[in-house]
Amino acid sequence: MKRFVFFLVLFFTSRQFLHAQTLNPNYLKDAYRKGFVVPNKDSIYYQRLFFKALPSNFKTFFSYYGWDEKKQMGRPLTGVPPNYFKRIFNSTAYSQLAVIKKIIEISINGIYCPDAIGSFQRSSYEFAEAHNAQFVNELNAFSKPEIVSMWKFYFDYPSSFVRRSVYSKLCKVTALNNRRMVPLITEGYEKAVAKWATHH
Repeated sequence: MKRFVFFLVLFFTSRQFLHAQTLNPNYLKDAYRKGFVVPNKDSIYYQRLFFKALPSNFKTFFSYYGWDEKKQMGRPLTGVPPNYFKRIFNSTAYSQLAVIKKIIEISINGIYCPDAIGSFQRSSYEFAEAHNAQFVNELNAFSKPEIVSMWKFYFDYPSSFVRRSVYSKLCKVTALNNRRMVPLITEGYEKAVAKWATHH
């Protein structure tokens, strides 16, 4: 009997451990609510859990926050509040360097999509503008194609006015911190312009 109870406890413990390792949108929803929405003594703990679970590549990020074209419906986290990513980026529960790295990793190979992806896109380039010296310094650790891909994502908008405006702001501030980055910003911008030139 003791052996049976031992194996039963072991089974449920391992099942819970495996569930924690297999992250899903509901986990992110719960951690975000407990960390950023409902103030409590464990808020910092849940903010860290959320940040750790937030995908670090665009493909997975899109599967949570994007839009399903075939079904014409949102993914599990498509509809987020306007300040969602700003709250995440401005938390003191983790380092600013960790935030910058996560933003860059998600932004590489990013594509325009309304709602949550658009909100992430906007919050990301605003963060890159506001913390430009640190952002560009961290960006130097990535390859040229990755850097250009990230900048392209920040200009990947249907509106040419928004594209030009964001491009102008980012070039201006980046030129003060790292002039060698400006041609890569321009390359990303030109790729975004070419993409939208074929969309009618």
